[in-house]
Amino acid sequence: MADHVELRTGAYFDSVTLMQVSRTVASAPGVQAAQVAMATELNLEVIRGMGFDVPDSAPNDLVVAIRGDETGVAAGLSALDGALTQKRSARSGSGFGDAPQPRTLGGAIRLSGADLALVSVPGEHAVTEALDAVRAGVSVLVFSDNVPVDDEVRLKDAARRAGV
Repeated sequence: MADHVELRTGAYFDSVTLMQVSRTVASAPGVQAAQVAMATELNLEVIRGMGFDVPDSAPNDLVVAIRGDETGVAAGLSALDGALTQKRSARSGSGFGDAPQPRTLGGAIRLSGADLALVSVPGEHAVTEALDAVRAGVSVLVFSDNVPVDDEVRLKDAARRAGV
């Protein structure tokens, strides 16, 4: 049995996507256990609880932990890369002739006519995105770790002033 643990910096995905990817990796032949998650304290606690040794990391790092026989670890890594590639390509535009993708959350809201925004990004970026959504006139649910309390208060005050 072998454990494979790696960190991937600059590879942010939301928690729902990573739960789906983890399930895909765990179902690869020869994999006994797998977890793919952002390196938040809670996620690191879960991964350590599974018996994995996790190196020092930052909350914006992607942690990949796979346990299995040698072919299982390789199959798990292959499943991981395939699933992440599929998720990335699903997020990109479909090609020539399409309307340009919005570059901000506010732009996406105005284009879609949405009345609610769910913000699930690293804490350091959450308030910027949430304020953009408030300025676009929608209610906001922030699902992010490490958002400073002062920023939460500023966001709530802005939402109250905007009437959302």
